[in-house]
Amino acid sequence: MFQVGDKVAVYYHNYDNPVIDEIARITPTGRIRLKKASVQYNKRGYEMGCRDSFYRSHIVPLTPELEQKVIQGEAIERAAYLCRTIMKKDLDYETAKKLIELLDKKGEV
Repeated sequence: MFQVGDKVAVYYHNYDNPVIDEIARITPTGRIRLKKASVQYNKRGYEMGCRDSFYRSHIVPLTPELEQKVIQGEAIERAAYLCRTIMKKDLDYETAKKLIELLDKKGEV
């Protein structure tokens, strides 16, 4: 099912969107190691060494549709983060009006 070098989507229990990673190594017994993750996965793609199945992460093969979903989710997360970190002192009136037009459903100033 999985091979070294395959791109996979990693689903974590506390993330809304999966994360893209690559398989670095597969042992003869079927344990899977990823390049960015510090945990191991079994040959079915489930995290090993976690006692509670609710908190286990799992991996699935990355399809083009899933990759698009991940990219869109990352862009939405980044936009939401930037909206939360805007400081009032850094805004001028024109920029504030543009933000209101983009973000406010009413679009009134």
